[in-house]
Amino acid sequence: MRFLQASDFHLRPDAPHRLDALREVVRRANAEGAGVLLIPGDLFDSPEAAEALRVEVRDILETFDGKTIVIPGNHDLTAFAPEADYGRSTIVLAGSPYSEQIIRDATGDEVRVFGVPYQDGATLGQALAGVQIDDPLGAVLLAHGTFEGGRTFSLAELEGEEEAYFPIRENDLKGRFAYGALGHLHARTTFDRWSADAAWGYAGSPVAVTRGELGLRHAILVDLEPGVGVRDLRPVRLNTDYWESLDVQAAPWETADAVLARLHLELAAASSEADPRRGLRLKVEGWTDDNEADFRSRVEAELDRVREAHREVDLDVTVRTIALVLSERPELEDLLARVKRLGEERQADEETLRTAVGLLVEAAGGGGS
Repeated sequence: MRFLQASDFHLRPDAPHRLDALREVVRRANAEGAGVLLIPGDLFDSPEAAEALRVEVRDILETFDGKTIVIPGNHDLTAFAPEADYGRSTIVLAGSPYSEQIIRDATGDEVRVFGVPYQDGATLGQALAGVQIDDPLGAVLLAHGTFEGGRTFSLAELEGEEEAYFPIRENDLKGRFAYGALGHLHARTTFDRWSADAAWGYAGSPVAVTRGELGLRHAILVDLEPGVGVRDLRPVRLNTDYWESLDVQAAPWETADAVLARLHLELAAASSEADPRRGLRLKVEGWTDDNEADFRSRVEAELDRVREAHREVDLDVTVRTIALVLSERPELEDLLARVKRLGEERQADEETLRTAVGLLVEAAGGGGS
């Protein structure tokens, strides 16, 4: 039985590109021959968004050739009223602490699917307490929370979701499910096996909804044979909007001309192929021997050279003019001279240079680093 997993669409009326992402996911599910589309939470950004978009979402889901299974996440926890119609082939598993459904495909294969919505103040282990599963290799879990299986998630991956905590522990999955389709973490597609025949995965958001979600977006394709387990597990690229980032540090020992020359090369590399789906976030921070406004204008001119290669661009320039800092804090002149000498002569390793620059920033009372 083939599944396609995608979650955390965060659909809302003022973000039509997110509806486009749902259309793309359904298109890919059909193209890949998936029989079941798994959406483990936060299909909608709010219950109000669900009410406004339900008819349009139902029309999109009804273009899928198989069955769709949805659970509520922390954003749309109360969005799925029993009387709400999401289409003849969409199954909503909204029961708390869990609900389940038997899924059969055209070949007669049968999989037992468990849905565990987001539950504040609880754990997955508590939600599934006492649940007996006779054939773990024929069972699939949908859950919306944070996986704790020796994998540490960065703040970028948790962006916007740090306060919503529903822990999912590896021992809650091992020996009970062949596959755990997880939702809640947006930043990137992450999956792993805990045994040769069982696995878990976060698809990540199918289109970026926060600043921390960088890179091409993916769904997860899972081939599962009841009684045997997960046969194959792989990412499937989605043709949806995404963001890339470029961070440029202007060191105290660099001239503005040198920084702009380096920026020119890095922007050219990041824009070598035009992509109407790609947005570029450019951040330039640090120090300059130029006027701050003039430096920003020069950065904007470099960005204008490559703007057409991207869907849109987002610019953040935070620099401090060295002469201005010294006019305000003349006692920093000796420290600045030593930092510049270290950098120009490369008399220190990168870590020492970063430390020295950090001390300069702290002494100057803020600014770039």
